[in-house]
Amino acid sequence: MKAHQTYPKDKPIVFKNYAEFQKAVIKEIEKQEPEIFKRHAEQLIPQAYATVFKVLDMDHGWKAKRLWQLIYELKNLNDLMEHPSPLLPSFSPIDCEREMKEKYGIDFRKEFPIRVEIQK
Repeated sequence: MKAHQTYPKDKPIVFKNYAEFQKAVIKEIEKQEPEIFKRHAEQLIPQAYATVFKVLDMDHGWKAKRLWQLIYELKNLNDLMEHPSPLLPSFSPIDCEREMKEKYGIDFRKEFPIRVEIQK
Protein backbone atom coordinates (compact mmCIF):
# COMPACT_ATOMS: atom_id res chain seq x y z
CA MET A 1 0.00 0.00 0.00
CA LYS A 2 1.36 3.39 -0.99
CA ALA A 3 1.57 6.04 1.70
CA HIS A 4 -0.61 9.09 1.13
CA GLN A 5 1.51 12.18 0.55
CA THR A 6 0.47 15.26 2.47
CA TYR A 7 1.78 18.75 2.00
CA PRO A 8 2.58 21.12 4.87
CA LYS A 9 -0.04 23.80 5.32
CA ASP A 10 2.27 26.40 6.85
CA LYS A 11 5.18 26.11 4.40
CA PRO A 12 5.43 26.68 0.65
CA ILE A 13 5.20 23.55 -1.47
CA VAL A 14 8.23 23.02 -3.67
CA PHE A 15 8.05 20.67 -6.64
CA LYS A 16 11.06 19.19 -8.38
CA ASN A 17 9.61 19.81 -11.84
CA TYR A 18 6.48 20.83 -13.70
CA ALA A 19 5.32 17.23 -14.22
CA GLU A 20 5.34 16.68 -10.46
CA PHE A 21 3.30 19.87 -10.03
CA GLN A 22 0.78 18.72 -12.67
CA LYS A 23 0.34 15.36 -10.93
CA ALA A 24 -0.28 17.09 -7.59
CA VAL A 25 -2.87 19.42 -9.14
CA ILE A 26 -4.67 16.54 -10.86
CA LYS A 27 -4.75 14.57 -7.59
CA GLU A 28 -6.17 17.56 -5.73
CA ILE A 29 -8.86 18.13 -8.34
CA GLU A 30 -9.84 14.45 -8.26
CA LYS A 31 -10.00 14.61 -4.48
CA GLN A 32 -12.28 17.67 -4.48
CA GLU A 33 -14.41 16.72 -7.50
CA PRO A 34 -17.21 14.87 -5.65
CA GLU A 35 -17.69 17.78 -3.25
CA ILE A 36 -17.68 20.29 -6.11
CA PHE A 37 -20.36 18.32 -7.99
CA LYS A 38 -22.42 17.95 -4.82
CA ARG A 39 -22.32 21.70 -4.13
CA HIS A 40 -23.38 22.55 -7.68
CA ALA A 41 -26.19 19.99 -7.65
CA GLU A 42 -27.46 21.38 -4.34
CA GLN A 43 -27.71 24.80 -5.99
CA LEU A 44 -28.89 23.77 -9.45
CA ILE A 45 -31.68 21.33 -8.60
CA PRO A 46 -33.78 23.69 -6.42
CA GLN A 47 -33.31 26.44 -9.03
CA ALA A 48 -34.57 24.13 -11.79
CA TYR A 49 -37.62 23.13 -9.75
CA ALA A 50 -38.31 26.76 -8.86
CA THR A 51 -38.19 27.73 -12.54
CA VAL A 52 -40.70 25.03 -13.49
CA PHE A 53 -42.98 26.02 -10.60
CA LYS A 54 -42.77 29.68 -11.68
CA VAL A 55 -43.99 28.72 -15.17
CA LEU A 56 -46.85 26.71 -13.68
CA ASP A 57 -47.77 29.70 -11.51
CA MET A 58 -47.46 32.42 -14.18
CA ASP A 59 -48.69 30.64 -17.31
CA HIS A 60 -51.04 27.98 -15.96
CA GLY A 61 -52.48 29.67 -12.89
CA TRP A 62 -51.24 27.09 -10.41
CA LYS A 63 -51.34 28.37 -6.84
CA ALA A 64 -50.12 27.01 -3.52
CA LYS A 65 -52.46 24.01 -3.29
CA ARG A 66 -51.54 22.61 -6.72
CA LEU A 67 -47.84 23.42 -6.33
CA TRP A 68 -47.71 21.66 -2.95
CA GLN A 69 -49.54 18.68 -4.47
CA LEU A 70 -46.85 18.50 -7.16
CA ILE A 71 -44.15 18.58 -4.46
CA TYR A 72 -45.93 15.71 -2.70
CA GLU A 73 -46.13 13.71 -5.95
CA LEU A 74 -42.47 14.38 -6.82
CA LYS A 75 -41.43 13.21 -3.35
CA ASN A 76 -43.52 10.06 -3.80
CA LEU A 77 -41.87 9.41 -7.15
CA ASN A 78 -38.45 9.92 -5.59
CA ASP A 79 -39.38 7.49 -2.82
CA LEU A 80 -40.37 4.89 -5.46
CA MET A 81 -36.98 5.34 -7.12
CA GLU A 82 -35.12 4.92 -3.84
CA HIS A 83 -37.24 2.00 -2.59
CA PRO A 84 -38.46 -0.04 -5.58
CA SER A 85 -41.41 -2.37 -5.04
CA PRO A 86 -41.74 -5.90 -6.41
CA LEU A 87 -44.76 -4.71 -8.45
CA LEU A 88 -42.94 -1.84 -10.14
CA PRO A 89 -39.62 -2.22 -11.94
CA SER A 90 -36.88 -0.01 -10.53
CA PHE A 91 -36.12 3.23 -12.35
CA SER A 92 -34.01 6.33 -11.90
CA PRO A 93 -34.10 9.99 -12.90
CA ILE A 94 -31.98 9.03 -15.90
CA ASP A 95 -34.68 6.51 -16.91
CA CYS A 96 -37.31 9.29 -16.60
CA GLU A 97 -35.20 11.56 -18.78
CA ARG A 98 -34.74 8.79 -21.37
CA GLU A 99 -38.47 8.03 -21.38
CA MET A 100 -39.40 11.68 -21.98
CA LYS A 101 -36.98 11.76 -24.90
CA GLU A 102 -38.17 8.48 -26.43
CA LYS A 103 -41.90 8.95 -25.76
CA TYR A 104 -42.31 12.69 -26.42
CA GLY A 105 -39.08 13.76 -28.14
CA ILE A 106 -38.15 16.04 -25.24
CA ASP A 107 -34.35 16.17 -24.86
CA PHE A 108 -33.85 18.09 -21.60
CA ARG A 109 -30.09 18.33 -22.09
CA LYS A 110 -30.55 19.92 -25.52
CA GLU A 111 -33.43 22.18 -24.50
CA PHE A 112 -31.86 23.32 -21.24
CA PRO A 113 -28.07 23.44 -21.49
CA ILE A 114 -26.49 23.81 -18.06
CA ARG A 115 -25.30 27.28 -17.11
CA VAL A 116 -23.50 27.44 -13.78
CA GLU A 117 -23.21 30.65 -11.80
CA ILE A 118 -20.88 30.50 -8.81
CA GLN A 119 -22.40 32.05 -5.71
CA LYS A 120 -20.06 33.72 -3.24
